[in-house]
Amino acid sequence: MDEINKKQFLENFEGEFEGNDENGYIYKGFFVSASEIKDATNRMVSDWDEFLELIEKNNDEDIQELNNYIMAYIFGDGDVFQGSYEEIAGNGEYNWYLDFGKIIINKKNEGFKYTNVRFYKGYEIIKREIVKESVASREKRAIESLSPNELKELAKDEDEDVCFKLAGNVNTPVEALEDLVEKWPRLRKVVAANVNAPVPLLEKLAGVEDGDEWNYDIREAVAGNKNAPKRLLEKLRTDVASNVRAAVSKNKNTPMEMLEKLTEDEDGFVRGAVAENMSASASILEKLAADENEYVRTGVAKNWSTSASILEKMATDEDEFVRGAVAENEKVSIPLLEKLAIDKEDNVRQSVATNKSSPTELLEKMVEDETVLYYLAENVNAPISLLEKLAELPGDKYEAVRRNVAVNNSTPILLLEKLAEDEDEYVRCWAARNENMPACKLEELAGDEQPTLSSVISTFHL
Repeated sequence: MDEINKKQFLENFEGEFEGNDENGYIYKGFFVSASEIKDATNRMVSDWDEFLELIEKNNDEDIQELNNYIMAYIFGDGDVFQGSYEEIAGNGEYNWYLDFGKIIINKKNEGFKYTNVRFYKGYEIIKREIVKESVASREKRAIESLSPNELKELAKDEDEDVCFKLAGNVNTPVEALEDLVEKWPRLRKVVAANVNAPVPLLEKLAGVEDGDEWNYDIREAVAGNKNAPKRLLEKLRTDVASNVRAAVSKNKNTPMEMLEKLTEDEDGFVRGAVAENMSASASILEKLAADENEYVRTGVAKNWSTSASILEKMATDEDEFVRGAVAENEKVSIPLLEKLAIDKEDNVRQSVATNKSSPTELLEKMVEDETVLYYLAENVNAPISLLEKLAELPGDKYEAVRRNVAVNNSTPILLLEKLAEDEDEYVRCWAARNENMPACKLEELAGDEQPTLSSVISTFHL
């Protein structure tokens, strides 16, 4: 798409941004219906359920990519959007930026609103050349910038830490990534994992000469890159290093026939990676569910794509860690969770206690089990009545339980304020760190006689 300047951008979206020239603008929001979901995400997901699953998994790389596609759908041509804008046409200063927004899901209407997109004035490049900027500031820009020109400039930086952050930015232009690979050999692995790395660069990185101490790690990163083409994945599938073959096995874009071949790999670590791949077919998962290696079976048990019938069988597996993985799986049925909640092994019951799909009634019933209290306290779906009961447990013996209640973002404000007065310093500190703690209470806690608490407040809330 053609580059436009700040004035043209605002004209294109007249009336859709609020704010002023001094402080920037905030987008009023755009509603995307379930029927638009495939186009709005550039086919990253095919339906509403896949979209919700993607959001729930909260993988940083996937969420970043999702935001890119949504921004392109709203502000670009569906495939890319312009992240930086000249203030005055032709002056060469890209000093206005368009940041990602926030996804607010409206399940009732089966859609979501994309809001809080910020269009703001940033630093001018010419000013950066005059004023010496700190490494920390340059690192921040290397991570957050969407501007191709700014990122190209940062690629010239002589600080390796700045370039490290730049190498991981999915918006870094291809030519800048290529420069980083030549200038900083130690960054090859980071570039190889970047979803913006083009196929020719990935092929080049996969062929780094033997003897390079970073060689295996680089090929592993290439093998895990979703942009790696089939021919390259096929080559890496037979790599001498098991971690490289495992990365191919984990790649959600690895063709099914390749995954089937990898189920025969001699290394259990590789087969286990296939077992965890949510793109694996039902027949592959059924085969691996009977694998002799417990690590492989554990991978199947964790996989959200594993069928209910297979999970039912695996709930009786002789290995406690396999049963524990079934208990962790958020797609497991409630009857199966109830069965695993009385398993003879502690770690299996503890997995049920942390599972966000465990029903309220089951969690409340498990409070009688001393070995799972710590895990119940960290479950964000634990009912308030249960959190209150756990917060009342006295003494040093239950300090860790009360601490987890204090950490839990579902803990109500009144209970947080109560935990802020706990006899144990660490419980008070964790309560202060909770993002839901009211400002008025933080001001009161700032005068705590323990310096640790004051330090926590200044670090996390100022």
